[in-house]
Amino acid sequence: MFQDKGALISLPAADIAKVRVPGSIFPAQELLALELREDLKAAVRLIKDICEDHGVDSLVVARPEMFTNGPTTAWLHNRIGGIEDHICISDGRTVRVVPGMTNHAFFMRLGVEKNFERFVKLQKRCPELIRGLASQINSAFTFPADASIPTVILQPAEGLMNLDPAFLPFCLVRHSVQATFDQIALSGKIDLTENFSRCSRLIYVPLSEIALQSEGFCRYIAREIAAAFFDPTVGVILALPTAETAESDMKAGIETLVEALRGIPGGIPSVASHRIVLASQECPESFLFQGSRRVELVLHNSLDAWLHPPEYYGRFDHIVVAASRATDTRELYVEYIDHLLGRRPEFYWLEHLALHPNDTGLIAAW
Repeated sequence: MFQDKGALISLPAADIAKVRVPGSIFPAQELLALELREDLKAAVRLIKDICEDHGVDSLVVARPEMFTNGPTTAWLHNRIGGIEDHICISDGRTVRVVPGMTNHAFFMRLGVEKNFERFVKLQKRCPELIRGLASQINSAFTFPADASIPTVILQPAEGLMNLDPAFLPFCLVRHSVQATFDQIALSGKIDLTENFSRCSRLIYVPLSEIALQSEGFCRYIAREIAAAFFDPTVGVILALPTAETAESDMKAGIETLVEALRGIPGGIPSVASHRIVLASQECPESFLFQGSRRVELVLHNSLDAWLHPPEYYGRFDHIVVAASRATDTRELYVEYIDHLLGRRPEFYWLEHLALHPNDTGLIAAW
C-alpha cells in the first residue's frame, strides 16, 4: 500500500474550504498547523506518521477534482514524484478519485446524521466510485457483490486527540427539553473526584447522532442509566455526540440526547444526578482509568473507533459493541472489530421491526 512509495491525501471539501492552504499540493505536516478539527488532523497525522516510519513522503492535495485530464494529471504526477496511492478522507458527502492512481477511501464522522445520510445516497447513486476503490480504511461497510472492498486497519500507537472535556450532571425531564436544562443549571457545580469516590464500577458511553437514532441502543443505555440512579457504587459517563459543525455546543448535544431518550420507557428519575454525568467530548485515559475501579465501555458501531490503539481498548475490564448488521455479514464485522480492538468484545445486536427511527435501516450501509 502507501507505505512503499508514499501517500497523496485529500480532505473533505467542507473542511478545506474554511482554511487558507499553503498550495495545491503541500506536505501533510503543514496541514497540522492549520485551524482544522482535531479528528481530521488525527487522520492525517496517522497517515503521515506511517509514511515517516517507512521513509516516504505524505502530501496533501487541496482539490483533487482538478486533475481529471491528460495535462493536469501529468502536472500532478510530476509534482508528487513516485507516489501511487491516493487516500480520500471522506465525511460521506463524496469520494474523490485521482485518475492513474490507486484510490482508497477513509470514511470518518459517519456517526453524524447528515453525513451518514449522504453516505447512503452515495452508495446508491455512484456505485462506480465504490468499484474504483482499492480499499476502505478503518471501516467494514458491505457493498453489492460486484463492488466488494477490502478493509485496511490503520491505528495510532497512542491516542491522537487532545481531550479536555467539560462535565455536567445528567438529567432527563421527559416532557420538556428546557426543563431538563433548568434542572441541570440548578444542580450546582460538579466535582467528579467526590462524585465517583464511592464508585467501584464506571460505565463509559461515547455517543453519536446515529447511535441515538437507534431505539435498541437507546433502550440499552436507558437501562444502564436507570440502574445507576439507585446504585451508589456505579458511575456513568455519557460523552455527548459530535455534530456536523465544530461550533455546536453542549446544549445542542444535550438536546439530541434528551430527544432520543424521552420516548424510551424506563425508570429514569427526572432529577439531576452527579454520578451520571455528561461530557462535552470523549474522555482522556488519565481520567477514565483511575484507581482500582472496574471500567466498562459501551461502543456503538458508528463511532470512529480507529482513533484509539488496541492498547487503549485493552485497559477496559469489559467492552460491549452495539451494532446493526445483517445476519449474513456479522462474521465479517466481528473479525474487523476483533482486529480493531485487539480483543473479542461482547456484541449486542440491534434489531427492531419499526422502520424509523430504527436499527434495521442501517444494516445495508454498516
